[in-house]
Amino acid sequence: MDQKALFWLVLIVAVAVFFFGGFANQIFNRESASDIDATQEKEQVEEPAENSVNQEELAGTWRGIDDSKYTLVMETGGTYEEFYDGTRVSGGVWSTFTDITGKGFVEGEFSFASDIYLEKKDGDTGESFYYNIAVASEDELIITYLFGDVFRFERVN
Repeated sequence: MDQKALFWLVLIVAVAVFFFGGFANQIFNRESASDIDATQEKEQVEEPAENSVNQEELAGTWRGIDDSKYTLVMETGGTYEEFYDGTRVSGGVWSTFTDITGKGFVEGEFSFASDIYLEKKDGDTGESFYYNIAVASEDELIITYLFGDVFRFERVN
């Protein structure tokens, strides 16, 4: 096979993987923006779930167990700041919720042991980051980013 044919074959395969691996997922599994807006308008204040986590339990200064340079400071007023090696890297507002479909995700898209979630909304970019709260105790916090990593923290204060 000559180099030109090999180049086109690799390009076609790469485009197909990109389309079916990422782009198609967004098209076929996500609600439209108008559906999300309508859902958010209809949302009412949720009653705390039986196994809910309140702000006082999450509020505090949390140091990363796997990366001690990472610190998450969560205030009871619903604000947060993140620091890496003593330098502030982001901040914004946070809240907990139990209905993940109300945030634009498809029911059954994720499977976690807990039905309690954390939303951190970056104050600079407005981007929201969603986590499942696996453990929230007096001394330990474990959250799983819905699209990847698990973050383990120990309470500093």
